[in-house]
Amino acid sequence: MAKKSFTLPDGKGTYTHKEKPSHSWQCLKHIKSTGIKQFDVAPDRQLMAPEEQWRNKLYHVDVSRFATRNFINGGGAFVRIGIMRIDQSAIHDFRDYQEIKNDVCGPDWEAIELYPAESRLVDPSNYFMLWAFPPGVLNFGMSERHVRDLKEANSPQRPFPNKSS
Repeated sequence: MAKKSFTLPDGKGTYTHKEKPSHSWQCLKHIKSTGIKQFDVAPDRQLMAPEEQWRNKLYHVDVSRFATRNFINGGGAFVRIGIMRIDQSAIHDFRDYQEIKNDVCGPDWEAIELYPAESRLVDPSNYFMLWAFPPGVLNFGMSERHVRDLKEANSPQRPFPNKSS
């Protein structure tokens, strides 16, 4: 377990944060294709797409690949990624979701998670959705990589898993 002391936000004291390292990632494996399905992809817009299922020891992932007409710029491909933990818990782990996106689409694709208007809310039992796009489609976010481990962090950050060679 890693420990690091941090100054409290008000500057009046410190606390020690203890954090277990991230677990080692087990790559997702494609387990089956389930055929073509119809999906709501935007208000009053439905598209047909093939659906795939992927899995590892922690996650079941539904993947729908749309070849054209993405709803950001009306152009090319996009992918809808539905994520559910096998144990059905509500854990939402950024590092795991980044790895899921990389396994399904590749490291150069970018994905967003939408927190919609209440009138369009979909909340089916701890099931989370990412919408992924090829490079160059999403023109917002950070301009360069900046990742900190526990030793460099300004606030609590769990250590990255030990890499085996």
